Amino acid sequence: MPQHLIPTIYLHDSPLSKDIQEYKLSRKFLTSTFDSYTGASNPIQHIRHFQDKMMFYFHNDWVMCLTFPSSLRGATSEWFYSLPPRSLHKFTEVTEAFLTQYATRQEAKRSGHHLLSVKMRPGDSFKFYINFFQSQLTKVSNCDEKVYALAFISGLQVTHPLYKHLLKHVTKMSEALSGAQSYIQLREAMKASSNNSAKPSDDGTKLKSIREAPDHAPDRHRVSLLIRS
Repeated sequence: MPQHLIPTIYLHDSPLSKDIQEYKLSRKFLTSTFDSYTGASNPIQHIRHFQDKMMFYFHNDWVMCLTFPSSLRGATSEWFYSLPPRSLHKFTEVTEAFLTQYATRQEAKRSGHHLLSVKMRPGDSFKFYINFFQSQLTKVSNCDEKVYALAFISGLQVTHPLYKHLLKHVTKMSEALSGAQSYIQLREAMKASSNNSAKPSDDGTKLKSIREAPDHAPDRHRVSLLIRS
């Protein structure tokens, strides 16, 4: 590009206030590496990502302001420098302008009723169902843990070994996940033991099955009782 067509950006063109622009960063300051925001994703997630990366400077408002533009790329960077010069004086103003500009990219939070539509389909593994259910939790606004637990249990197939126990004994999501995790560990231990028991050991004898395994197998007794109850 010819030199005369390259735009020149002067200090006063920045939307950051004069005091922020003239703030001298410490020589020990290390610039973090950010996932650049291009305008295609949720701006709230980008703000969280930026704050996580800037955790050690979170209480220095001017450092946050000076660093934030470097996390923008393409059209979002052009938008930032199109703001009125010296119009932003603190980080809350920077984030408010950013979130307002990209408000349409924010994913609206759903009610707890959304979780009642999450079901374990035939052929789904229990682990897949848990992971998918937890991914849907992030899309729901805060509600009671009892609602989460009820939705999780109702989404299980009624023929699942844990269904009746969870329905009878569990009232919190944390309890449901604890029982589910123990069940998965037991199933995996049983599968591994079953595979090993079919293989001869070095002395020609078969390895012990899980029924003969020591009690350090993951929550075996507790989960066995849980499934039978």
